[in-house]
Amino acid sequence: MKTSEQLFSEMMKANEVAYNHRQKLQNCENIKFCCDAIESGKALTHIKKRFGNRKKYSPTINPNNIDNVRIALGFDGPARSTVLRSDELKRYIELRELERINKVGPTKKTPSAFKRLESILGELEHFEDQTYIRSLVEEGNQAKKKLISLTKGLKKIPGIPLSQLTKDHQNVIPIAEEKQYLPVTKSDNNREISKIIGELIQRLKDNEELTNFALKNEAGRIKQSIDPGKTLIKPKEFTALETAIDLLKG
Repeated sequence: MKTSEQLFSEMMKANEVAYNHRQKLQNCENIKFCCDAIESGKALTHIKKRFGNRKKYSPTINPNNIDNVRIALGFDGPARSTVLRSDELKRYIELRELERINKVGPTKKTPSAFKRLESILGELEHFEDQTYIRSLVEEGNQAKKKLISLTKGLKKIPGIPLSQLTKDHQNVIPIAEEKQYLPVTKSDNNREISKIIGELIQRLKDNEELTNFALKNEAGRIKQSIDPGKTLIKPKEFTALETAIDLLKG
């Protein structure tokens, strides 16, 4: 298995004789700098300075986080779309993340779970397989945290029976009793509530926004982007959210 350092060296050599080599060499340097910043933790300072609290941050090295760091640092490129079109850059980023996880280890939920995971990984012969499994575990943990965060946000919307929206996920997220929510009445507050729901719907339609939470919108079905991907909001439930706006206005 190649290391990220070896792959980076190969990319730099190949780009030295490539068309538009200066830009390609600079792109490689920028990607490496962003990866280094994320791994060291310095990226958070740049993100906060550039975006404040508007951007979610995680220490995961992936195209989305790298693009945020790139913008925060003021680098011209490469843009996320350029990275996703390059097999070499995607592989380099993947290796950097695998190496990062191998250094810090998987997130420990409980000592017994960690011990069990390490026991299973110890039976795998190849280092690449071990690091790949660790990356999936870490990615799953991050996705679960983001799913919980999004659901907690939905719970704050008055008058929305979240227990109906999340009834298939009671083993993942504890749902409070519906009586805790404020009833929707025909008052001046309904206009503000309608606005909030409208903004939420727009965010749920924005796959680029959902990517930051490891989610995606498939024809109104909001689900985890990691296969097999559990569904958070079904199409009929998404339609119910849209209908709720009309009911509030009525």
